[in-house]
Amino acid sequence: MEVLVRPKQLNQQKVVDDYGFLLRTFPNLTLRSIDDSCAERAADLKAAYGIRPPDALQIGTAIVSGAGCFVTNDEKLKKVKEIEVILLKDYA
Repeated sequence: MEVLVRPKQLNQQKVVDDYGFLLRTFPNLTLRSIDDSCAERAADLKAAYGIRPPDALQIGTAIVSGAGCFVTNDEKLKKVKEIEVILLKDYA
């Protein structure tokens, strides 16, 4: 959702389509629907860390899905201890 907001605001359908293709075909990336267990874990994370709902949903879903880590550009998410949070800038 988050990567599509700006291109949709700017009516950049090609960018929306490109992101969709990338997310569907990126190696070792699985897209998962948010279910009750993901939502409850997200609520736990929001309660514990005060993180934004979209971040809580993404991290909660990663945890429930058994992901080994969560990759982000948001340094504030490093406070989450239930999963390893990796910052892209550390690998640039």
